[in-house]
Amino acid sequence: WHPYQLNPNMPLPGINRQKYLEEKFGGKKAFLKAYGPIYEHAKKLGIKLAIAKIQKTPNTLNAHRLIHWAGLKGCQTSLVTALFEAYFLEGKDLGDAYTLSEIASRFSMGNDTIRHRFKTDLDLNEIQKRDKTAKIMGIQSVPVFIVANTHVVIGAQPTAFWEKFIFEIRRIEPEAGLQNVRPIPGHLSNTS
Repeated sequence: WHPYQLNPNMPLPGINRQKYLEEKFGGKKAFLKAYGPIYEHAKKLGIKLAIAKIQKTPNTLNAHRLIHWAGLKGCQTSLVTALFEAYFLEGKDLGDAYTLSEIASRFSMGNDTIRHRFKTDLDLNEIQKRDKTAKIMGIQSVPVFIVANTHVVIGAQPTAFWEKFIFEIRRIEPEAGLQNVRPIPGHLSNTS
């Protein structure tokens, strides 16, 4: 997981979510139309999004710092999953250091340690530098997948795409390091 802020100029306290979405999409009707397919897809998957509970669009700089620290502890993907759940399913404020510390405590990262780190500039420049590098590379949205440091896939893709993509990369670039990539049970069929 690499840092990339969609809203790098977001004030540290964040801003009212309703106001943000209306400004971004040009009114309430427009943002409801944009979010409609997301709600429908989540509903089909049995996911109960709590978008209405989200009070603020946060500044995610500290969340990216926390994700970086989780990577050092070997629990990055689990922590990112917990952040997504906290935001989209519970409406938690991911710009709040206390909320982030509470989430980190689930992964033995130490509540007090994380709270102390948020009071410092630890890794702040590193995260901002990596975010800037992504923008220099031309990344303008998320998700973006960089595979084998040679291929870029933009946007969420269906399972069939990834099956074919991994098969092709293995075939044409055996040295790319994907020979040991195995499908996640229940998500991809075996393509080897």
